Amino acid sequence: MGNTLTGEYPSSWDEEDVEEWSVEADYTQKMFYHIFQGTQFVEYDKESEEELVSKICLAINGTPKIKQAGKTNHSAEQLEEAKRISHKIKQVWAMIPAENRPKFSIGTIFICCKQDKNQFTLPIFKLLYKIEGSDHSFRFIDTTCRVYEDWDDWKKNNSLPMMKYCYPEQGFYACSYLTAFAFQCNEDPDIEYGTSPASPEKKRKKLNAALAEAIGVTTKKSEENIEKPIALALISDDKSAASLLSKIQAQNRPKEVLESTLNVCKVNGDDAHVGEPFRQLFSDYFRILGIESAQNCWDLLFAAISSAENVSKNETAIICDFINSANLLGNGFSKLVQKIKLNLAETIKNFYASERIEDAGNLGYSLICLLLAENAYCDEDNGIVIDFWKENVEVEEMQKSPHFALLHLLALGSKSTEKWPKKSLKKLESHPKILEIFQNHIEFFAVVLEENTVVQLLKMSLEKEEKLKMLARRCGIAGISGLLTKAVLEVGENPKIIDFLTNLDGVIEGKEDLFAIFNLLINSAETSIATQNLLRKYAKTYPEIFQKFVKKSKNAFLRENFKGPEMSETKYVNRTAEEINQVLLEEEQVDLEKICVVLKSVHTWEVKQAIFENLTKLVENLEGGENPQELDLYKQIIRIYANSNLESLAIQLILTRLASDDWPENRKNSPDVLTKLTELLDVMIRDAKNSIIKNFTAIFCQLFSDLLRSVQRFLRNSENFGEEEDAILRKHKLIQDISRIVDLMKRHESYFSMLAASMISDTVFNGSATILTMAKLHSLADRNASALLATNLPVVERTRYSKFLPIITKASKKVF
Repeated sequence: MGNTLTGEYPSSWDEEDVEEWSVEADYTQKMFYHIFQGTQFVEYDKESEEELVSKICLAINGTPKIKQAGKTNHSAEQLEEAKRISHKIKQVWAMIPAENRPKFSIGTIFICCKQDKNQFTLPIFKLLYKIEGSDHSFRFIDTTCRVYEDWDDWKKNNSLPMMKYCYPEQGFYACSYLTAFAFQCNEDPDIEYGTSPASPEKKRKKLNAALAEAIGVTTKKSEENIEKPIALALISDDKSAASLLSKIQAQNRPKEVLESTLNVCKVNGDDAHVGEPFRQLFSDYFRILGIESAQNCWDLLFAAISSAENVSKNETAIICDFINSANLLGNGFSKLVQKIKLNLAETIKNFYASERIEDAGNLGYSLICLLLAENAYCDEDNGIVIDFWKENVEVEEMQKSPHFALLHLLALGSKSTEKWPKKSLKKLESHPKILEIFQNHIEFFAVVLEENTVVQLLKMSLEKEEKLKMLARRCGIAGISGLLTKAVLEVGENPKIIDFLTNLDGVIEGKEDLFAIFNLLINSAETSIATQNLLRKYAKTYPEIFQKFVKKSKNAFLRENFKGPEMSETKYVNRTAEEINQVLLEEEQVDLEKICVVLKSVHTWEVKQAIFENLTKLVENLEGGENPQELDLYKQIIRIYANSNLESLAIQLILTRLASDDWPENRKNSPDVLTKLTELLDVMIRDAKNSIIKNFTAIFCQLFSDLLRSVQRFLRNSENFGEEEDAILRKHKLIQDISRIVDLMKRHESYFSMLAASMISDTVFNGSATILTMAKLHSLADRNASALLATNLPVVERTRYSKFLPIITKASKKVF
């Protein structure tokens, strides 16, 4: 019988009646395979119900037996059941996004069932859900109207009672996963026997799997030879590899795929290629590993890279992905981390000794990233990274490599007093990994490397990098406009520069548009002639692009000097102190725009000193709070005196005027004024950070709080924004710009963390309007901020704070 009080246990499959049923089920599935002849679904008219209902009735009940008025028909109950299933199918189809919705197509597969003595066939309806190239995905609907995401979902979670059944292995009638939907009349279809999830054996396996996952033990799946399709995927392009991985259900068996991949790579070496589909699969797998699973996985990877005589680049790439993706800094992973560090250190030295410099460098960078991340959790920076690096990794021969010179500096965390990194970096080559390391830590290297070396690395990055948008963002955040100017000049006329500067637009140091970047180039005292010549070449080569940007530019210099497709032959201007003072002392109405243009011609320190007194008087005598161009003037003054001995006085002057003129809290401020104020504070903390963090931290934070409140009020007033795209973009730009100032505070966390709670309390009332900024302020605050705010805020503010606090802490809870 096969079905007893003890349930569907494996031993019952040997019983005589079960063997007879299995032969009949095999024959039935072959019959359906030959009836369909590779047809997997049929297109129906979604507006008409009669044809689909009739097909569903036929699949469930077979040929109708009731005769009415001389015609054969189904009963009312059967039709009602079919209509219910039809409505559910249409409901699922209607939920598919319209842009991705395929034609209304439905197929049927049949399940041969044995429950006790009863033997019967059940249909499962499959709805065509998505088409990607040659891949089709379906939703499966059973006769109880339950919907399943895919075939695996049905096999694991169907609601059938305890029984045995036989079904198409892949959820469609085919004879091989490599031929997909193709019909082969001389072949048998792929079928599979199993028991329903309600069977005790299935429940026990589910429980064991859940327990194993909870304690970090990987479960063994049924052995199946997948090395052949894996080997085929490893010599295919990414699209074909992704298709093959999908067909062997790689997402459900990543450990087996990893083992097979390492075996194939061991045999085929560099002829195999672990492409993006494999690396994405492995990265997703590495992220969810528990402690024991991660330990087993590392042992497997390290054995692969240690035992093989000719290790390919594939094993190295997979190990780097493991270190970058696995949660190695989680609680309980410390022993594994120590093991990985020592294993990698030995491997790097062995690779370098074997002249596998590139692989040694790749592993070295992954090890450095792990060491830096581990050190970030320490209470103090006690030199643990450089000590480990020197004791366990670095050998004298490595001092010849620019790659390892960069890694040495990262480990040290500061500019080296040793001569060898400087000497090694004179032999720079445009190697992708060297450029990747430089770009990932561009702000650090801009400080510790010599200027010429940084310029050369920037030049090579501009020439070789394909992802210019990402490079532009990194350069903009790093605040290296002077070095970037020189690099652009060295690259010269190159179409990539236009793309790069276009992406840099709005990123670098709060500039308003692309031509602010060109103006920055023009104002470069050291390379004035070269800059103007370069811009004229661009103007001639790309006239349409230049005209487009000139039309939207508000830059006074460009309006004055740019005529049509060519730059006017205006010579580089370096005005004297007498000329500047003459403009500053004009007794007529003050022309702030003219003053800003003239101040852009101030380059030498002598002139800056000579005009400071008159410039101070001009600022003190301004009416204040009326003309937004005052903010442009303040911004220009900061840029002139930044990093000089007059910086502190200039900042004090500007902060005093901003506070007395009530600029940040003016309720009449337009979005343009709010943007200018945001840019001013941005320039202040970027260019004059020394004065801000040492002398004016408190007043800067107060001005920021006032500005943030004004921005929140403006954003809360929905009438300020229409439905136009420009208005929506302006709103989002304002939100991003104000939050970026908190990012800059984060660079000097020790100075601002104690004041972050005060800034939150000042702006919490309308905090939901700028949730991004509030979240960043919360991460900036010290550990006692939440408790302080929860107990000391007034009732209304405390209520507001309690509402958005879970939102800004949700991400942290998921990670930690």
